[in-house]
Amino acid sequence: MRIFALDCSSAMCSACLTEDETVLAEVSIKALRSHATFLYRCVDQLMVNSGLGFEDLHGFAVTIGPGSFTGLRIGLAAAKGLAYASGKPLIGVSTLEALAGNIPYSRLPLVAALDARKNQLYVARFGSSIHGDTGRIGPERVLSPEELIAECRETDTLFVGGGALRYRDFLKEQLGRRAVFAPATMHHVRSPEVARLALERMSSWRREDLFSLSPNYIRRSEAEIGLKAARGS
Repeated sequence: MRIFALDCSSAMCSACLTEDETVLAEVSIKALRSHATFLYRCVDQLMVNSGLGFEDLHGFAVTIGPGSFTGLRIGLAAAKGLAYASGKPLIGVSTLEALAGNIPYSRLPLVAALDARKNQLYVARFGSSIHGDTGRIGPERVLSPEELIAECRETDTLFVGGGALRYRDFLKEQLGRRAVFAPATMHHVRSPEVARLALERMSSWRREDLFSLSPNYIRRSEAEIGLKAARGS
C-alpha cells in the first residue's frame, strides 16, 4: 500500500512516500519561512523522483496536532487538497504519537513533548515498549514544565521532542538521573512514522471524513482568546 505522508506541525517540514513499511522517498527541511513557500515543491520533488503519479497512491496521511497552529492548518489544507483532487482517502495522525514512534523500543516509560510556548508543553505519556508495542497512557494535554516534573519524580523517564529539548536543562536540574533524553536526531516528527501509523488504519479500513477532519489544537488560539475577551468586554 503506497502512502504519501506529511508533517508541518513544527519548524521542521517532513514529507515522504512509502510502500507498506518501505520508504521510497523522503525530505525534511527546517522552515525559515512559512511551510507554504516550499511544501508543494517538496510534493513535486517526491513524486518526480519516485516515478509515481497520484493515481498510483492508495492514500494520504497528515499530522493533525498538537503543534504550530499555522503549520497544522497548512499541512492539513495541502493534504485535503491532494486527497480530494486524487479521490484517495486521508488519515489524520496525532503529532505526539508520531513523535513517540521514533522510539519503538524502550525499557523506560516515554514522554513525548512539544513546545507549546507560553511556558507550556504539549505532552503525551507512553508505556515502556520492550516488544515494540508502545501504547499511550491517558490523554494528550497542555502542561507547564513544573507540572510535568511533578508527574515524573517517581520513575526514570525517557523524553523526546522539541519541548523536551527546550526545557532539557530544567528537567535535568529537577529530575537528575531520572530524566533520560532521546538521541538528537529523534526529536522531530518524521513523515515515515506518520505513514506507518496511517497504514495500520488504512489496512483496517478506518478512514477519515475528508470534510470534517480538523486540527487538534488542544488549547485555543490567540485569536479565539482575544475574540472571547472582546465579546466579554
